[in-house]
Amino acid sequence: MTLADQRWLIFCIASGVFASVMSTSMLSIAFPDLVQFFSISYETLQYRNILFFTFFAVGLPFFGKITDRIGARLVYLTGLSLFVLSCLISSVMTHWYGFLFFQSTQAVADAMIVPAIVTLIRHHFPDERVGWAFGWFSATLSLATIVGPALGGLILKTYEWHALFLVLAFCALISLILGWIRIPAYSTDEKPSGNASIPWISSLSLLAGIIILQMFLLEPSNIGMLVAALSALGGFCYGEARHMPLLPKGFYWHTRFLNACVRVFLIFMVINTIALYGPSYLRDVHHWPTDRIGWVILVESVTGMLFANLAGRAADRYPLSAMGSGMGLSLLGISLLLWTAFGVGSIWMFLFIYLLIGIGHTLTMPAQNKIALLSVPRQQTGNYMGLFQMIQFLTGAFAGGVFGSRVETDGVGRIDPFGFRWTMWICVGLLAGAFITVLVDRCLSKRRTDQSDAFDACH
Repeated sequence: MTLADQRWLIFCIASGVFASVMSTSMLSIAFPDLVQFFSISYETLQYRNILFFTFFAVGLPFFGKITDRIGARLVYLTGLSLFVLSCLISSVMTHWYGFLFFQSTQAVADAMIVPAIVTLIRHHFPDERVGWAFGWFSATLSLATIVGPALGGLILKTYEWHALFLVLAFCALISLILGWIRIPAYSTDEKPSGNASIPWISSLSLLAGIIILQMFLLEPSNIGMLVAALSALGGFCYGEARHMPLLPKGFYWHTRFLNACVRVFLIFMVINTIALYGPSYLRDVHHWPTDRIGWVILVESVTGMLFANLAGRAADRYPLSAMGSGMGLSLLGISLLLWTAFGVGSIWMFLFIYLLIGIGHTLTMPAQNKIALLSVPRQQTGNYMGLFQMIQFLTGAFAGGVFGSRVETDGVGRIDPFGFRWTMWICVGLLAGAFITVLVDRCLSKRRTDQSDAFDACH
């Protein structure tokens, strides 16, 4: 496969989540409009985030296993088709519960697409080009986040929020056509296994348990919800023990993979918290119009696209250094964002903040994904990386459940400075924990190198 063919292929693969990434940034700007349209509070709005991210996250290892069983291309194209349908129906919803249902359907579609994409990268690119592939993948995602906030702000300035979903459906349809035409059926080493068990009990029990647990976090006085959540998680343990496991067998022996899972949880708790509440913070506290918010957030996206190729190359050569440097820049940006909640902040400061966060995320993610991807068995890529991505995207549900009621401490349906400051302090602590996992990874790499040198010396 030539370099041009590889670029075309990674563009087609990455375009599958283009609309999904745009939906996150567009809807984060539209949250105040959703609150008004459905006559709900920010706390009630978090049920959308809880359901969306939980269906998405729990579906990742499930559809990862399905991908290993029937092949990545089929799962990818099916997920895109479902995404188009769910967006079209969400655009005409006028009832809150109907909107929640079809947003959950959209999350299922995303859960089909993402593990299929990672599996396609693993099977169609050599190991020494995986970081490069994830770099271009990040560039495509950055393009989506460039278009999303600016386009979303302009749409909301002229039309109702319903129009956002029509745009998303159109973009996903384009990706579906590209994938159908350009993505090969199988690579030379991709061998779908048709006899793998489907973990229905584990998946449904885990889904119910996490949803109920998140609702308990919103209403901690409701002990019945806690009991129900623990019962559902007990059903998950039963399903795992009945030889229909959702989680990959023996994954807990992969020390580097487990360390990567801890790190991705901490990093994405921070990323999703800022993505969920940053735009609303600018609207409610600094009283910015939606189009200005879109252009400021655009800085992070442009930075991501410009530095994506460099970050991918750094991930192939110095993954741990790239990751540590990226987290350091993100920490600086979040510290400045925390400072603005004390009443300080011009548009230039916010531009600088999102520039730092953009460079930080761009450096971190290709290295993080490569370390996790190459630490798992090739023929179980979908199942392992589905688990990895489940942990990554469950943070969206946790960010909504944990911080939803705390960012609006005045209880009047808007974000206030005190609640946002408290949330940003937590984000600083989470990033500090992520730094520790990088140090652990360095120790694991050094130990593995020392063992390899000792083996060579003996032979």
